[in-house]
Amino acid sequence: MTEHGLAVLSQRGAGFSVYTLEPSHGLVLSGQRIDEPINGHGPFVINTYEEIIQAYEDVKAGRLG
Repeated sequence: MTEHGLAVLSQRGAGFSVYTLEPSHGLVLSGQRIDEPINGHGPFVINTYEEIIQAYEDVKAGRLG
């Protein structure tokens, strides 16, 4: 079974650890804080749930590559 997750880390501390129950792959990205809300669902990470719905509608209509 394939499952996906999103973790948002705080700005405190200098490191982190990840423990998994089975072999896993991870992607760690960093950048400057933008002080905006984060909403993730499926392959999309956008600001609001409404934008997530719009992204799915755009994919279904062929407006998103």
